[in-house]
Amino acid sequence: MQSVRVIECGGKGFRRVDVTDGKIGEISTFRNVGVRTEELLSFSVSELPQDNAAIAFSVAGLVDKEGSITLSPNIPILTGVPLKNLIARTYGKRIYVGNDMETAAKGMITIFPDLAGCCLVITWSSGIGIRFVWKGDIVSSSEASHICQDPSGGAHLCGCGMRGCADALLGGAGTSRRLISELPMRGIKIPAHQNPCAALDAAYKDGEKWAADMYDYITMEMGKFLATLVSVIQVPAIIWKGSFAQKALRLPGIEDAIRMQMGNRVANPDWASKKNLVFRFVPVPPDAVEDSEAFLGAAALALGQ
Repeated sequence: MQSVRVIECGGKGFRRVDVTDGKIGEISTFRNVGVRTEELLSFSVSELPQDNAAIAFSVAGLVDKEGSITLSPNIPILTGVPLKNLIARTYGKRIYVGNDMETAAKGMITIFPDLAGCCLVITWSSGIGIRFVWKGDIVSSSEASHICQDPSGGAHLCGCGMRGCADALLGGAGTSRRLISELPMRGIKIPAHQNPCAALDAAYKDGEKWAADMYDYITMEMGKFLATLVSVIQVPAIIWKGSFAQKALRLPGIEDAIRMQMGNRVANPDWASKKNLVFRFVPVPPDAVEDSEAFLGAAALALGQ
């Protein structure tokens, strides 16, 4: 038996878990506010099991081939950190540092092996992440979520520094900011304790016009985004993960509206049909450990699988 220590660095802070033969152990968490690099490294290697074979980092951000973090919008303190080299100084075994979409994609195709021949894997949560899978391998380190969809000077600012990116227009963080800035002009107030996206979904279910208008915008932009991707590489399936995907795509009419917008923008509208483009969803609790696909994928990549 071999165990892999996986540290997930993302929107939920730092989470540590040991993965042994596909089984995920108990998750430990660590703050991401005011943390020092030395504290993160100590947290990463603390209480390693005797059968540990590797350490893997799954990072929300850009990671170069040497395992250094070149950009981490969600956790700025990681930007510029040579994470792999820092760990290697005190740890003599295998080390893997990868983008969180790389690890999630690897885990997602283990959950749906029938789709591993050709598919897109998309995270739709606080932001947007995407990878293309071909014959079981991730063949694109794409940052397609930073395609500019709104070139206007007043377009929303993205965490990458550009404006009008799909990530800024469609991600939960960008949607929340838009709701907070636009709803007061409509005379609508979201309670301070309520998540803006949760308020949007509740209002949509209640048939409120402002929520329908917002989802008209979201479905149009997501349709445009998917049309761009599928026009480059026609795929038979998309595997979705993330809180926004799990909720929005299950609201009445939202998936159909996205497919319609997509079909209006591709050379062959059939590419957007349910017959030719399958949607699957990564299981969420209580079906599985939250983000289990990222933990499993990071462990597999660390072992070279």
